[in-house]
Amino acid sequence: MMDEPSEGLSPLYVNIVREALVQIHQTGIAVLLVEQNLQMALKTCQFVYFIEKGSAVHYCSVAQASQGDAVHRYLGVNVRK
Repeated sequence: MMDEPSEGLSPLYVNIVREALVQIHQTGIAVLLVEQNLQMALKTCQFVYFIEKGSAVHYCSVAQASQGDAVHRYLGVNVRK
């Protein structure tokens, strides 16, 4: 379980953390990642939960989230393609 592992890091170190998370997952260990860095989360995760006031309000695959509708609806931002 990780809470904001990329917070305050330079882009170089964000990539290093992301690669480490992917390697951990490839060994069969599940990783629960709470992350505000949307691009990092979309590159790292398989599934996305959108949380509002402590409750999960939407769940989808990263592929679905990358299409942008859910991200725009719940976060108010557009996903760069």
